[in-house]
Amino acid sequence: VMLYRFDEDGSGYVIAENKSEGMESLLGLHYPASDIPKQAREIYRLNLLRIIPDVLYEPVPLEPMLNPVTGAPLDLSLSVLRSVSPMHVEYLSNFGVQASMSISVLRDRQLWGLIACHHSTPKQLSYETRTICEFLGQVVSSEVGSKADAEDVDYKIQLQAAQARFVNTIVSCQTLEAGFAQNPQDLSDLVGATSVVFCERNKVTCFGNTPPDSAIADLLNWIDGRISEDAIYSTNTLVSEYPQFAPYKDVASGLLALRISRIGRTYLLWFRSE
Repeated sequence: VMLYRFDEDGSGYVIAENKSEGMESLLGLHYPASDIPKQAREIYRLNLLRIIPDVLYEPVPLEPMLNPVTGAPLDLSLSVLRSVSPMHVEYLSNFGVQASMSISVLRDRQLWGLIACHHSTPKQLSYETRTICEFLGQVVSSEVGSKADAEDVDYKIQLQAAQARFVNTIVSCQTLEAGFAQNPQDLSDLVGATSVVFCERNKVTCFGNTPPDSAIADLLNWIDGRISEDAIYSTNTLVSEYPQFAPYKDVASGLLALRISRIGRTYLLWFRSE
């Protein structure tokens, strides 16, 4: 039994598991978005319980194949007996799985993750058991939402405290550079960055482990042509958009750039490590 959590891009990873001896551990493994395609994720969102009692079942075709009234295929998205993709059957067989069940975990009506259950032999589950599993999924969904909301509140409180400390520090300094240098950690904590760079005209001041000044100067020239009207540019995959930073992806894989002054060419750059 695994808890599989989705990322924003549809990829996912196993964050918890409980298994019998002899079964392969999948804890900590990451899977691309193509592993569970978008249309499959939508079925999981609509249908809270999906079960395959025996992966070696023989599919039975509908007769007629098309609805004689509409001329279109019958929508079986919410059907318990809906067949599954042959690719998924092969995927499970490669794991040595003979039966599976997935319980959807939702947050704000969106698919947050799956409780994925694998069994090494065919397994039939009664209606009562399936109903209990679906109820447990609803409980977990509620708990996930409550926990995430509580974490959001805690984060906002910490953010407000860091912001207040930062403002109190900077108002007593003569220059922006001096203010940032007083407490760069709070400046990093404001956006969860691992390093910060302050750029004013041609001077670069770094806090933390950052790329070299020459690379940052070239990066600023590139950012100038892409920064938005609200003077912000951000990406969580900088190398894919600016390949020249590939040598520095271990310290600068994510970037948030804030232009403070166009005339003075004053910038704040926050970096996140890979």
